[in-house]
Amino acid sequence: MSQPLPMNPMPIIEKLCTLRRDLVSNGYDQALLYLQEQFRTAVADELPFDIWTIPSGREVWDWRVPQQWELKRGQVWGVKQHDRGESKHILIDSRKNHGLSVASYSSPVSTTLPTTQFIENHLHTSEACPDAIPFHYHYYDSGWSFCCEERRRAEFEAYERVEIEIDSTLSMGELKVGQVVIPGRSEAEILVIAHLCHPYQAEDNATGCAALIELARAVAQWPEAKRHYTMRFLWSPETIGMIAYLSRHPHVVANARMGICPDMLGLQQNMVAVRSRGGNALIDRAIDTLFSFVGDYGEGVLNDEKVLNAPGVEIPCVAVNRALWWGRGEHPYPEYHTSADSADRVHEGAMYQSIEALLKLIETLHRNWVPVPVHPGLLHLSKHGVWTDEAENSSLFRAKLDLIEHVNGRLSVIDLAHRQPYMGMTEAFAFFQQLADSGGVHARPYRP
Repeated sequence: MSQPLPMNPMPIIEKLCTLRRDLVSNGYDQALLYLQEQFRTAVADELPFDIWTIPSGREVWDWRVPQQWELKRGQVWGVKQHDRGESKHILIDSRKNHGLSVASYSSPVSTTLPTTQFIENHLHTSEACPDAIPFHYHYYDSGWSFCCEERRRAEFEAYERVEIEIDSTLSMGELKVGQVVIPGRSEAEILVIAHLCHPYQAEDNATGCAALIELARAVAQWPEAKRHYTMRFLWSPETIGMIAYLSRHPHVVANARMGICPDMLGLQQNMVAVRSRGGNALIDRAIDTLFSFVGDYGEGVLNDEKVLNAPGVEIPCVAVNRALWWGRGEHPYPEYHTSADSADRVHEGAMYQSIEALLKLIETLHRNWVPVPVHPGLLHLSKHGVWTDEAENSSLFRAKLDLIEHVNGRLSVIDLAHRQPYMGMTEAFAFFQQLADSGGVHARPYRP
């Protein structure tokens, strides 16, 4: 297991999993205030964690900010008819069962239905995780539904009809986005985004939210000279949060050069990175070289990167997670979008490794520079102490030869390393740093 980081993400994940973090809700607000408190503790109030708000009902591009939803209680009774009358048995009670037993944003309802109609139209189960309660929602419709374990369907089928009560409210509220902005030498920005919604769930995406706290803390401690980009860390409700935020922050859209969406970081599965929609931005070349498992846009799970990559916004944004390939027909992980996605299943070692990999990606982007040849023609590698004998290592010899043949004063170290993944990103930076130190190239700052 990797060495523990200065700030343990596990208590943050555990706390977030106790909260009903719906898009606009008291549970979401509590979660955001908790993250604000944790960040302020981590950086000793040296850097603000601001909360940006926008009222329900406001138009944001083609969308509208949703109302605040709160659930008081949801219940389902099974009703049986007997010779001596009828009997009722409670089947679901949101106060006694898991909170996901009532689908998020369910409209209030009081009705009786034939059991077959209820099961067909208003009850959700998970075949992928049959012993867990699935996460379902009605964010952008006026529907309602309940959720339960797949194995419990037979219990419902034993009743002729069901009586349903959902006591919920929709009211005008405020959508909230947390933000930490760390200035760099350039106004060009890197956005790092985690969605804070998905009630009670750990991997999706309490893990990403906790990781952002540590990443922001680490970057804040860098000396100013190390911070090339301005870093903007954002915690928001998925999709609608980023749409609302970017629609009201055109300067962020204009200044952002790339984005990163961390998610599902504590799984004991391969760490993967998914390219931006264009697939050929600087950040795409960085993940191609830094990560062993890389896929094209749409092959992995899609979160807020779809907002940043969208037409008219077009901020190249990649995803970094440990999910399986959704776009290739694989289920991200067995507990995905269910009550089984709990804090006790998050692997602490995987979290540390994920955060370290993300920090390495961010550091690589900041340290990038452009080698500019001092003289025309091929560099004399022996003179600069970076020669490799072809007889001893022909692959490394050819890799170095390829690199120096493309040092043209326009390609950055990340661009050049992408040409020769044989060397790896760390080795490429060391190679060009040696050339700069020995006078073979000038180091020109990368201009995003």
